[in-house]
Amino acid sequence: MNIAERNNIVYENPPFIKDMNEWIRLAGNEARRRHSRARVGTTKNKRCDARPVLEETDYCYHTGIKFADTDGIANPNDPRKRSLDHIIPLSICYTMGMTREEANHPDNLCWCLKCVNNVRGSTDIKSFKPIANYYRQQFIDAGIDYI
Repeated sequence: MNIAERNNIVYENPPFIKDMNEWIRLAGNEARRRHSRARVGTTKNKRCDARPVLEETDYCYHTGIKFADTDGIANPNDPRKRSLDHIIPLSICYTMGMTREEANHPDNLCWCLKCVNNVRGSTDIKSFKPIANYYRQQFIDAGIDYI
């Protein structure tokens, strides 16, 4: 049986997976919408679309490396571009029974490097620390500013 035939095998996702994926999608959208730089200050349907609650910093929360966009506009593909991250990943927030408001609370949000956010995924801070230290050292070795 080839891959195309195997992809046609019927299966069902358990309801808890559907529920979790929908919760994560909604929570992530709420956080991104609130912190969207393109929409800050614009008015749509007589309300502000974006009301950031997390102050922007110049350095990555996980690595201490300076963001590429602190001195102006950065290329969207720059690995040092600023990215919004959940300190406790949304999947873990869901399994812990947190509400979306708790998951998106400013105490659970941070700014980090785009490349770090992509790699971190759903890992917790403790297990991610060695990876963050590796990225930090690589950027320092490349001559990037850090704290």
